[in-house]
Amino acid sequence: AVVSTQSTGALLILLIGQALLYKEGCVSLHEEDAVMCAQTNKQTHSLLNMMVLLMGRFGQYRALADTLEKFLKFSYEDLHICKQFGLALLSSGQYCRGAAVLEKCHETKADIPIALTIAKTYINQLQRYEKAISICTACLDMD
Repeated sequence: AVVSTQSTGALLILLIGQALLYKEGCVSLHEEDAVMCAQTNKQTHSLLNMMVLLMGRFGQYRALADTLEKFLKFSYEDLHICKQFGLALLSSGQYCRGAAVLEKCHETKADIPIALTIAKTYINQLQRYEKAISICTACLDMD
């Protein structure tokens, strides 16, 4: 597929933004840095959301998963980035790892669409039918 010059330029800008945010990654535990960290996390979400849209459009799921994994080093408890990482892993064909990441997200905060995605992966790609049934049964018990 031919990539347009406009898309290439957008991806280049996003990659530069990624490098800058990754460089200033927020790992401080000091209270005075909390405002800066919150702003950095908001910028990170915006940048990663745009990268997901653009890289997903061109099927670059493995590169996207690698990018998201780097950002998880700084915000390993960030559920949004973790879900995107798991979905990128599934899209790149890394079904076992993707399902495990999404299952961890689901354990952190119950989410029916994520649970059903995990169950679908267990049925279609991993042939773990009992596990899929237990996840779907748990979904029925959710409010």
